[in-house]
Amino acid sequence: MTFTLAWLAERVRQVMPCTVVGDASTPVERVEHPAAPSLGGALAPCFDADAIAQAVAGGASALLVDGRADLPPGVAALTAERPRTALGLLLTAFDGVAPPDGVDPTARIAPDARVDPTASVGAFAVVGTGASIGARSRIAPHVVIERGASMGADCRLGPASVLGWGCSLGDGVILQAHATVGADGFSYDTAAPSNVDVARGLAAEAVLQPWVRIPSRGTVELGDGVEIGAGACIDRPTLGVSRIGAGTKIDNLVQIAHHVEIGEHCLLAAQTGVAGSCVIEDGAVLGGQAGIVDHQRVGRLAVVLGGADVHSDIPPGEVVAGAPARPRREWFKRLAAAGRLERVRRRLRSIEDRIAALEEDA
Repeated sequence: MTFTLAWLAERVRQVMPCTVVGDASTPVERVEHPAAPSLGGALAPCFDADAIAQAVAGGASALLVDGRADLPPGVAALTAERPRTALGLLLTAFDGVAPPDGVDPTARIAPDARVDPTASVGAFAVVGTGASIGARSRIAPHVVIERGASMGADCRLGPASVLGWGCSLGDGVILQAHATVGADGFSYDTAAPSNVDVARGLAAEAVLQPWVRIPSRGTVELGDGVEIGAGACIDRPTLGVSRIGAGTKIDNLVQIAHHVEIGEHCLLAAQTGVAGSCVIEDGAVLGGQAGIVDHQRVGRLAVVLGGADVHSDIPPGEVVAGAPARPRREWFKRLAAAGRLERVRRRLRSIEDRIAALEEDA
């Protein structure tokens, strides 16, 4: 596909302001890294001066730059205040719309399942009884869609991903390879007080005994545009519905436990763990390897920095770090103070030695 700079600028303008520098009719066939060996016909995203020089030397047809960038004379470019976001819009433009692949003959589809004629189902995929697949959705090989599960239009399920029974996806949902929506929650209890009860201060003594499994009978609902990364798992609740709001993006290897509610347009980075019955409000961001203890609430637009360990509710808009998580500035002050402890210890030892010497002289 070939587009003009003018057409590409209009696509970006659907989300943010974008300006064309130079010839708006410049044809662009693809998007390439500034260091690519051949840049003829390509638009190169350049986020610093070195990249601009590299792309110009490589003969790029056009550049994508920040509006404040210093461009050489005669260079065609798109300028945007947030060029990285613009890059995402442009890459999607070049994806195009591929024709449906149809249903692979090795796929197993229940007789009463509903598969839209424009959808495709890959090799060895399984679609259970009563399940439904929306228009233009793409089901990769070895996907399992269990009984009664459903999805809207334009969904994409990666290889070996699983959509559990009764769970539902909105439009445009993406499950990357090996993602699982609707696994049973990790829910067990005991007939008598256990060591967990002792740890929580609910009992004085524990006995060794079997764990009684509490089955998960609820479902999971994902809103429009949600993305679940590779190997991530969204557990179903014991009863009721766990929901993930529209536009939320969840990275690889994230664990979302049972009875968790996540709002719209949240970001959860890799290896984050959210324990049971937590609420993550709209727009919250959880950095990589963040951990949220059960029954906590992360407020709207709050940010939990990577590796933080959340043991209490986070107010809306707060930025927290550390273990246990505290407001960012407070945590960094504590780190700075800890870095001074060795110097303080040496000074204290010196004072003690001087006092001991004075006592001996006396």
